[in-house]
Amino acid sequence: MNRYCLVIFLIFISACSLNSTKTVKTRTAKSNIIKVNNKLLDSTYMRTGFYFLAEKGIIMRLDKSNKFYTISPSPFASVQNISTVKIEKTRLTTGEYTDLCMIFDKIGARDLKDGTGNPLHPEIAVVVANRLLYVVKNTISFKTGVMCVGLEGYSEEEIEEMRQAIDMKR
Repeated sequence: MNRYCLVIFLIFISACSLNSTKTVKTRTAKSNIIKVNNKLLDSTYMRTGFYFLAEKGIIMRLDKSNKFYTISPSPFASVQNISTVKIEKTRLTTGEYTDLCMIFDKIGARDLKDGTGNPLHPEIAVVVANRLLYVVKNTISFKTGVMCVGLEGYSEEEIEEMRQAIDMKR
């Protein structure tokens, strides 16, 4: 009798272990929705890229702002196709300006060209390493595969973290 109880107990423990593993996998596959200032935010990590705004998608807060936007879950031009990233500083009489310049490979340049200047998508979002940096009017088509974004108001450390994230394809 004890042997049978032990076998049944071990089967029960194994079943619970398998079930908890499935639960963990299910949780990590789903988005984690949180509420901030009466807005539901999806805490899914958004990789660097250029995204269309969407009616349904990922709600993100514009970095250093209280504005929220819903963006497509997939970028139209992705970090996967950025071949080079550079930090460029420009000194003018009005101060120093920092740009994060991304150079896309052939596929990325084509994706960037196809996504920008598209009247079906009047605005696009610029995300760098899970930070929504800009939402801009989508009126110009970029044909060269080079995109620079201004980083006014960011510390040297934040800028370097962004550069490293792009290098690491995040």
